[in-house]
Amino acid sequence: SAYTPGISGFLDNYNDYGENELIINDLTIEGFGGVDAPTVLSGNNITLNNVIFQNNHGRIWNDIYGNIYNSKFINNSYIFDGEGENDGYVYGIDIYNDGELDTIKADFIGTYVSMQNTTYTDVYGGAVSNEHKIENLHGNFVGNVVELKDTTGEAYVYGGALYNYGGINSLSGDFVDNHIKVENAEDLYVYGGAVYNYGKAAENYEQYLEQ
Repeated sequence: SAYTPGISGFLDNYNDYGENELIINDLTIEGFGGVDAPTVLSGNNITLNNVIFQNNHGRIWNDIYGNIYNSKFINNSYIFDGEGENDGYVYGIDIYNDGELDTIKADFIGTYVSMQNTTYTDVYGGAVSNEHKIENLHGNFVGNVVELKDTTGEAYVYGGALYNYGGINSLSGDFVDNHIKVENAEDLYVYGGAVYNYGKAAENYEQYLEQ
């Protein structure tokens, strides 16, 4: 089955924080969200199996625990125009993890981030941004692009496809044609066309936090 349009998120899974489990199987989610309105906002245990996220403009925001199996993220995008007056920030258009994800088995294809006319810019991973813990991340990252155009002030991009500041214990898959495209950026700092890693292995993450 498929669910389509909405200008806000598809699912808010924050009731009874951390006490319930939600399982979603065999679903296509299309046309939802924005950076300030995640497609899926989760503060409970969540498992997604055989779910296709396509043509969305917001991400899965995980704040506690979950798993993603046999899923695809296809042609999701976010386009921001600061009109020469506003700052722009992005933390992964497909997945932003600030909790614990045990397993992600998914492909990330054609994610597109465009930041235009911003006075200050931060992009933390075009497709996936991890700031806490992912035990296993297995999948292909293909054709994910971050584009900056006519930015003023400082502009930082950390990973065209994947940003890791936390812990990822196991990472496997192909990274193909992920890149950062720049046109007329005044003060640019780019770290990793495909991957930016500042974290450590997941099993050492708690020790890493204490250092």
